[in-house]
Amino acid sequence: MSQVNAGPIIVEFVHAIQVFNSPKSLSDAERQRAEEVITSLKHHSNVFQICQEILNRYSKHDQVIFYTITALRESLINKWPSLSDDDVNCWRELLFHYLFEHKDLAGFVVEQILRLIAIVFKQQKCLQSALYKDIVHFCEQTLSLSIYLGCQLMYAVVNEFIFLPSNASNLGLTLEGHMQKKKIFQNSILVRLLVLTIDVLKQSNRLSNVEFKKAILLFSTLLNWDFTVSARVVLSQIRNKTSFDPGVSWRSVIYDESLLPLIFSLKHAISDEQTLHIWFICLTQLASLKGDFFSNTNDKVRYYTQLLCFFNETFTQVTDNLTAFGIASIVNRLAINFSSWFLLQKELVYSSFRLFSQLTCAVCALFAEEELVCDDEQLYSDSLQLLLAAWTLLLDSKNFYLGQDFLGDICYDMACAYLRCRLAPPDGNRLSKNEAVEINEMDDIDRELFRDQLDSIAVIMRVSISKTSKLLIASLQSRIRKLQELLAQKTSNDDLFEDIHWLLLLSAHLIGDHTDGEVGSIPQDVMDYSLTESDSVNSSKDAIHSLFLNYAAAHNVNTDSVVKLVAVIFQLSNLENDALFASLDKHLSPQVGSTLVWTLGIIARVYLAAPDNPTVMQAAEFSKSLLITFSTERLGATLIEFLMRKVHINLMLWSSDALIIDDSLDLFSALMEDRFRRKVAVSSSELDEMITIFSENFEYLKSLPWNSCHILMKNVLRTAGGKQDLFIRLMDQFFLDHFLNALSSPLFNKNCHNSNCIQTTMISLQLLRGVVITNSNSADVWKRILEGVEKVPYLFSIYSNYNEVELCILQLVADCAITTPSHHYYKLSRVCKSILDQSLCFSNGVDFENHEQLTLLLDLVNNYSNGVISANIFLTCENAVELDEMSTVVVFGLQQIVKCMTESMLRLPTLTLAFYNLIVTVCQLHCEKLNLLSDEVFQSITNLLITGTTDCMLAISKYSLEASTSIAIHCLEESRKDKLLTFCQKLLPHVYNGLLERSISRNVSQTSGECLFYLIKLFPEDFSQLCSALLQHYQHSQQTVEILSAALNSLTAPINESGKRQAIQIFSNRLETFLENVCGFLQIV
Repeated sequence: MSQVNAGPIIVEFVHAIQVFNSPKSLSDAERQRAEEVITSLKHHSNVFQICQEILNRYSKHDQVIFYTITALRESLINKWPSLSDDDVNCWRELLFHYLFEHKDLAGFVVEQILRLIAIVFKQQKCLQSALYKDIVHFCEQTLSLSIYLGCQLMYAVVNEFIFLPSNASNLGLTLEGHMQKKKIFQNSILVRLLVLTIDVLKQSNRLSNVEFKKAILLFSTLLNWDFTVSARVVLSQIRNKTSFDPGVSWRSVIYDESLLPLIFSLKHAISDEQTLHIWFICLTQLASLKGDFFSNTNDKVRYYTQLLCFFNETFTQVTDNLTAFGIASIVNRLAINFSSWFLLQKELVYSSFRLFSQLTCAVCALFAEEELVCDDEQLYSDSLQLLLAAWTLLLDSKNFYLGQDFLGDICYDMACAYLRCRLAPPDGNRLSKNEAVEINEMDDIDRELFRDQLDSIAVIMRVSISKTSKLLIASLQSRIRKLQELLAQKTSNDDLFEDIHWLLLLSAHLIGDHTDGEVGSIPQDVMDYSLTESDSVNSSKDAIHSLFLNYAAAHNVNTDSVVKLVAVIFQLSNLENDALFASLDKHLSPQVGSTLVWTLGIIARVYLAAPDNPTVMQAAEFSKSLLITFSTERLGATLIEFLMRKVHINLMLWSSDALIIDDSLDLFSALMEDRFRRKVAVSSSELDEMITIFSENFEYLKSLPWNSCHILMKNVLRTAGGKQDLFIRLMDQFFLDHFLNALSSPLFNKNCHNSNCIQTTMISLQLLRGVVITNSNSADVWKRILEGVEKVPYLFSIYSNYNEVELCILQLVADCAITTPSHHYYKLSRVCKSILDQSLCFSNGVDFENHEQLTLLLDLVNNYSNGVISANIFLTCENAVELDEMSTVVVFGLQQIVKCMTESMLRLPTLTLAFYNLIVTVCQLHCEKLNLLSDEVFQSITNLLITGTTDCMLAISKYSLEASTSIAIHCLEESRKDKLLTFCQKLLPHVYNGLLERSISRNVSQTSGECLFYLIKLFPEDFSQLCSALLQHYQHSQQTVEILSAALNSLTAPINESGKRQAIQIFSNRLETFLENVCGFLQIV
């Protein structure tokens, strides 16, 4: 193309760029026209000549050069198949020389040019050895001319080959093509670029600040390379990687004894926070080497000895939050990846552990100050969590060779430091929070927000429990006395309440494992300590009894510190009770009230009645003091009575605080769920009074949080203890008068949208839910329950725009689907069908805020499908019509839910797992009904199954393979020739290739083997074609073809086994061997 013809095109292109980047506001039409001109250049038949002319003519115009390079890049990618190697090399050399001839180009232009050079390297078709020499030579040449450009070029090349969607170009390659390119680069080139980078860093004293920053960024990128060449990695980009395994080719570089001194010495060249952060990332990776990276124990010991020596010399104090986070990350990775501390010199381990503990204490102090800042980036908090998590690993029993005294001392120091950051002066360094901070923190509950911290510090505290338990006792007792004084003066103190709150949290985690409502266990360290204490203190029943009940004399009792700590918590509870009865609630703290009753719940679950349980007693030796205190035959019965009174008082006098009510009902559940505790609780006078008040005062129930009433109802009904008449009477008192009677009233339709009526309906639904989950076996009870449940669809239609009522109804029906007896299931199916019919409103596009309703809808259908399985077993062939209708409801439910599973919903792990579980159930039990689904829904399901087989979540991969296997079996047994069979044919190459490329995890090998077994039976010819294609791909290497042929013949050899399960097992074993040999072989071909 002549210059004359190119001129108008170039002028128009440059003008469009000037318009597009003009500071003046543009109309939509002007902007669109400019964009069209800019993007049209890449489609021009002589784009390369035009681009070259623009580069020569407009080298001083950065924006023009940038858009020209962009057009050139896209044209090269699109026209790559038609370009010769000479054309490609010509452009690469042209761009390379252009950089050095125009050294005043803007940074963003330089980056764009280097990225294009990297793309040219990646697109090359040359053999592995040629590509290796080409890239390395080019990088060496660039470094010799300019260290900065050389590092930038290597950075661009590495980012292009690593193939992360955020930084790699879309080159029109398949996913497998990207992985193949990455494998070649990783095996032949990566370590050479690492050596070049280290050589640059050795010159750090002579590097400019810009050159140094680019070099250390490149080094960090190389150390963070993901060495997996499976497509599966691309499907799971966000991974919490805690180890570094570069492979044997890196050993010579990592083993070099000059490497660690060099990297640690770079600290002197760091001048800004960003570079400091990158430097710490490098050190963290070097501290994350997996044990199997080292060829022998001596190499491992030598490496970690050197690393720890330099660490101990370099990091003696915490100067800022980035340093804190960097140090914490290194210590955390050391704890995770290195467990053989006993192999190191004992003095080095002593000094390292002592330094780790000092750094932890320093971070604790700085964390207290950071909590006052409303900032998303709370690095001291993150640092503290990393250090505490590291200590849970460092305090492994294998490290107790260091001595209990040494470990006990450093753990006590850390426990004190953590306690100080949680207490106000003078005992601590927690500063008073201003009002704004308090408001910002109200959304989070400390026991959830800091659960990991508290779990970790509890492990540390138990190592020095003899000291920490006494410290907590003394701290709580002093604050209880202070609270008594303030209540007597009818005043309060926020700092005091905050102190008590944290002391309770620490005490609860120290003496009992946090269990989220499940049965906990007494930590072994606590039990061992109590056993040793019982021999040296007063463990008599009278002494312990006075500790709990005679508060005036309690301070004189010398007994087990574990028991004494529990007793102090009970003393605080008793003080709060007295204040509530004295109408001093405005001088109390709801936060402390909630934490207190939550702590009592942990004590109830972990300690009370444990000595009465034969299973617990066989598993652990109980100390004398624990037996006396917590056995229900001794003091335990009195404590349970006390706790029942606490529940009663809280429900009556704290009813305005939802969190305290929830925690109090959880304590109620803790007392009722264990038969030993329940035996004492049901005889409590407090319980009788509670039931009378609740059943006769429905207005009181309205004062409780609506979503707590079912827990109250469940626990009240548990008191019936199998007495049917009492059960029905309690149910009727609570429920029938306020629900069935209200619904049958002619005024209900008129008043149903009245706020009072809505509240009554929600509470009644929750009470009915409490009846349902109590799971009575009585026919009379279920007759009454179903009377209420059959009214639910009517309510669902009335309250279709009331989210909370809909949630109540869905929760109720989902629970019904679990507990309804099989002979009543047909009645429930009509309720479920009606609810699902009305849920069509979801199908119009569920937004992210509706996920709670969708989750409950999924629970409903999953629970119902499990109930249908039981009904199939219970009901006879005479009920065939009913069973068919029930299975149709399950499939209908799946159809409704598929329409709701938008892309945003599929990002929610719990929701997605429940959805795939439902698909598995339908495919396994109702496969013949899948053809009843609309084509659109069927296509959605099958697409999800195909992509699900290679999902990064193993459970989803397993579910997808199980569902696909069921469909394949159904097609095989029923000789189907419909869309189910078409799906199986489409699935076969996906499963086959997924196994070869390891995008299907080896952890689901048994499931994937069974799936492939049936797919091959369905389509033997298709499988033969896949095998032929694999051999064809490697035809250039006769040796490779021979190895693959032998492996495939072994895999597909006839199986002389009549039993189906045995045949599948044989095939799965063969497949495992095949993948073990072939996949590893293909990684290096």
